[in-house]
Amino acid sequence: MADHDSLPDAPLPEALGRYQPIDTVVVANRGEIAVRIARSARARGHRVVMLFTPADRGAVHCRAGDLALEIPDYLDAAEIVAMADGLDGVVAVHPGYGFLAENAGFARMCGEAGLVWVGPPPDAIAAMGDKAAARQRVSAVGVPVAPGYDGDAQDLDTLTAHAARIGFPLLVKAAAGGGGKGMRVVRAPGELADAVAEARRLAKSAFGDDRLVLEAFIQPARHVEVQILADAYGNVIHLWERDCSIQRRHQKVIEEAPAVVEQATREGLHRDGVRVAQLVGYVGAGTVEFLVGPDGQHHFLEMNTRLQVEHPVTEAITGLDLVELQLHVAEFRGLPLRQQDVPLRGHAMEARLYAEDPANGWLPAPGTISRWRVPADVRVDAGVEAGSVVGTAYDPMLAKVVAFGGERRQARLRLRNALSRLVALGTTTNRGALIEMLDDPRMVEGNVSTAFLDGWKGEAQGAGVIEYAAVVAAEHDARRAARALPEVPAGWRNNPWRDAEITLRRNGQDQAVRFRWRELSRGRLQVYLAPRDEAVPGPMPADPWDVHFHWRGDDLWVDALGFARLVSLVRTEAGWWVAHERGDVFIEVVPDFVVPGSAPAPGSLTAPMTGTVVSVPVRPGQVVAEGEVLVVIEAMKMEQTVRAPHAGTVTEVLVAQGGAVEAGVALVVLEEATGGEGDAQD
Repeated sequence: MADHDSLPDAPLPEALGRYQPIDTVVVANRGEIAVRIARSARARGHRVVMLFTPADRGAVHCRAGDLALEIPDYLDAAEIVAMADGLDGVVAVHPGYGFLAENAGFARMCGEAGLVWVGPPPDAIAAMGDKAAARQRVSAVGVPVAPGYDGDAQDLDTLTAHAARIGFPLLVKAAAGGGGKGMRVVRAPGELADAVAEARRLAKSAFGDDRLVLEAFIQPARHVEVQILADAYGNVIHLWERDCSIQRRHQKVIEEAPAVVEQATREGLHRDGVRVAQLVGYVGAGTVEFLVGPDGQHHFLEMNTRLQVEHPVTEAITGLDLVELQLHVAEFRGLPLRQQDVPLRGHAMEARLYAEDPANGWLPAPGTISRWRVPADVRVDAGVEAGSVVGTAYDPMLAKVVAFGGERRQARLRLRNALSRLVALGTTTNRGALIEMLDDPRMVEGNVSTAFLDGWKGEAQGAGVIEYAAVVAAEHDARRAARALPEVPAGWRNNPWRDAEITLRRNGQDQAVRFRWRELSRGRLQVYLAPRDEAVPGPMPADPWDVHFHWRGDDLWVDALGFARLVSLVRTEAGWWVAHERGDVFIEVVPDFVVPGSAPAPGSLTAPMTGTVVSVPVRPGQVVAEGEVLVVIEAMKMEQTVRAPHAGTVTEVLVAQGGAVEAGVALVVLEEATGGEGDAQD
């Protein structure tokens, strides 16, 4: 966008006395949002100071500014304020969209230290941060809210009574929460007690406040939010709206702007979004979120008093830079444009690329990014690169991919095709799932809701001739480079009637792959997938697949069965990551010999994700019923409960509370009950 200093700026007279130009911007965040803030701040001429913890030393965002300083923790408000206060000139603190961005105490500390806070006043943060109080406040001025309970009494009996009044299904939400943390859907009365207990525990862990709100679960519904911009002189405008309906675990996955809603609904959303911002004396960029029911009526959800993850789609359709506008307003300048001046052009979509496993309940998938390549024809806001480690301490989002088009169809196709060309190998990601979502007929038609992913079972990213042939070729080259006898070709056998063979495993299924090199120097081989039930492998059949391949840098061009494409591969200790145009597959190379004792004991229940053990409510010798909780694991502020798949006796407990576990590691050993009713007892 154009430099805002050159745009019309008509503040009230007192603004001239309050104007305070910023010299330095401290970015109190990490990852892609820290990189994105630094880009706009440096473009304005500000000196940019980045922060990093010991775990993030050398991370991408550390190099995005002019200076990087180490802090103990990104949530250490006192340390951040003390560090910023020690810098010269007028110093601003931009919190991005982490927990500190909606922490009224942190905003107040910055102001008391003489720092410029890039965000709304502390009182506005506090007013909207308490979800219960926010519901009451906006309802009092006529903004519609969903039926619910937001009272002070928090005992289970009171919540149960109000749940019966509201009806099921309903949402249990953290009163101080956001980002889907501490939120649970309750579909029947019998589920309420467990949902309340879990929501309280997560809310206390994430926000230090275990108060809850009950709210009617409106479905099908669209999640539509209004982007607000306000200055310190009472001027409030909207920058249109976004549809963020496609969610998993109540967290957004794909967003678009503008929303596909009726004009009357759109106008109501804009009116009430501005009204909510005015109600609390808002300043800066913020988002007012609503649910739009099937009848077109909207209901206030919450106000996020910060920049949103999905702000790039608004930037795409308006041509405005929201971070630049935040900094502009933080200098006590008046808004540089009026409501009628806000542009609206085309359509934009954003997909969030996560290190997570859609086939395993969307659980985080920590690991190391070994290969990273993004398309150049769309916007990609990323916080990782090749070699970046995705740990369990922080959110697993790797990047946001944003596409713009003259109309919705073009934006969707550009985003889908950009994702098909993106390479992120080394750990499981949701890239293939995102592509499937964009191809879904409901998405094509614009008929989306918050129920879009309910019961969603994406296509397993399978391995076919191209993927198996690519692994055979790459494995051959890797073994040839490491062989002890240089004159003996890889795959050579002293029984010439039998072809070389390798066993590959995908999703627990073994596949014997036999191959024969025809013209090694020209990259030609023949591949045959042996039937799994073939007891005694025979020679290569008369019509194996003729495969041609050659390397293009780190990628492999594979031509088989009249179909050719470029694939990216990364070798790990266990096998190969292979990226193709519909997703990524991990193909394990099954060793010829298994080390005795390396396999888990029969009856072992393993960790579904890498994380920290929160609780182990069972002990050896305890008899448990089917569905009883055995272990609770937490990672990235998300809990995963491991329950007994059947009645039985716990024979071993292999972990302890507070311990770290890797995905796939055995937690407990459960011996299945052999008779009787299997009732649990101590």
